[in-house]
This record gives sequence, structure tokens and C-alpha cells, in this order.
Amino acid sequence: MCELQTTILMGSLSAVLVFLAAIATWIAACTSHSFNIFSKRREKFRLYLEFMMEYRTPRMHAAVRDLCRFLRRFGDGGKKTTLQQIYEKRRDKEEGHERANIPPQESLAYLETTLHYRRRLVSQFYHSLYEALRNDLVVQDDVFGCWDPGTLRKIIGKILLELHQDDDKRLEDLLKMAETWEKSNPRASA
Repeated sequence: MCELQTTILMGSLSAVLVFLAAIATWIAACTSHSFNIFSKRREKFRLYLEFMMEYRTPRMHAAVRDLCRFLRRFGDGGKKTTLQQIYEKRRDKEEGHERANIPPQESLAYLETTLHYRRRLVSQFYHSLYEALRNDLVVQDDVFGCWDPGTLRKIIGKILLELHQDDDKRLEDLLKMAETWEKSNPRASA
């Protein structure tokens, strides 16, 4: 009888240990999942901050400023071909000036002052931002809560898309994302 009680006790103890092990495994899985979510959020925020820091550089500020000046000077929403033709003439003039008058060692510094370089800088920034949003690497609320959709419409819609020689699906999609976000967030338009 003592042997039977010991067997029952051992069986019960084993069942309790298995149950406790299952609970410990579940707690570990939940904790791991929580840390994983936290880590992903932290990484998304870090990437968002990198975009913000890049956008706030003097180089990017000068590029956006020059593109806005170009738009103000040569037409705000005018004919696409006219604005594009003016841009292409200026680009050709800048490239010709660079080849004719600038020593090779100063060529890079001059290149960074050209409108074409600045358009490419801003365009590539927004391409990267679009890819980060599309791949869920940054949070839309963070991005579109910071960048005013009206500003995006001006920079992307009226400047970059008009100056691109070909249609740029990524920039068009980024603009659509911003507009969709703006419609779904009533506070954004207030």
C-alpha cells in the first residue's frame, strides 16, 4: 500500500511539474513576444528618426528651398512640359558650365549646388521613405503626423512629379498614401 501511495504521489507530482513547466513555457513565450514587439517598435522609431535627421540637414533644406523657388519662379501647376523644359535647359546649362569652367577637383562641390542634384537628392529621399512605409519599416502615423500632407503634395505633386521625365510610380504612391492617411485622420486636416 505504501508503494501504491508513493506511485500515486509521484504521478501527481509529475503532473503538477508538467503543468508548471507548461505555464513557465507560456510565460516565456509571452515575454519573448512582448520583447520582440518592443524591439520592432524601437527599430521603426530609430529608422523614423534617421529620416527626420536626414530631412533636417542643411543640404536637404537647401534642396527643398531651391526646388520651391524654382516652382514659384517658373510656374505653380502650369504646363508640365513647360516647367520640365525650363528645368532641362537649366540642367543642360549647369552641366555645360561644369564641364567648361570647373577644375575636376572642384567639380563635386559645384555639382552639389545644381538644381538637378538637389532634385535627385529630394527625390531619392522620398523614394526611400516610400519603400520604408511600403515595407512597414516605419509607422505611417509617425511619418504623416510629422510631414504635412499639403507640403508633400507641393514637393512631390507640383515639383518632383512635374520635373521627372517619366512617371514615377513610387512618388505617386507615396502621395496617395499621404492623402489616404489624411482622410482617415480627421485631426490631420484640422
